[in-house]
Amino acid sequence: MNQRLALSKILAVALSAGICGSLLIGLPLSVNAGTAIETVYFSSIIGMVAAILAVVVGFPAILIVDAVLPHAKFRHVALGAFCAVLAWLIVEGAFARDAWNNIWASSTFWIEWAPRRLAVFAIIGLLAGILYSFIWPSLLRKLTAAKDR
Repeated sequence: MNQRLALSKILAVALSAGICGSLLIGLPLSVNAGTAIETVYFSSIIGMVAAILAVVVGFPAILIVDAVLPHAKFRHVALGAFCAVLAWLIVEGAFARDAWNNIWASSTFWIEWAPRRLAVFAIIGLLAGILYSFIWPSLLRKLTAAKDR
């Protein structure tokens, strides 16, 4: 894979996750935050965090899935849900105090908190995968058109 192709995939992953993260997490959490500019700031920070997590978790996964299953039609949609849940588990475990006892070994977490969050992040990942499926082909067409000139 050449450098322009890899950078365009990174851009597509970051855009799709950033847009979905800011719309589905940032806006609902910041609606009652105060002014409209505070809502925009908070949503954009959430979108940037989602984009960074998508590049760290999702981009290597996309490279692997594209190499292993190049003809699977909905591979990016399913992968988006998987990577979003994986990123949530990484963030949840990384920033929690005494994570082993409070998260991984806690039945309260897995029974009360996890199903709701799992559903939210799976939906975000599904939507990010769908958005990636639209963004990536258009970027690829623009790259091939620019290369042909």
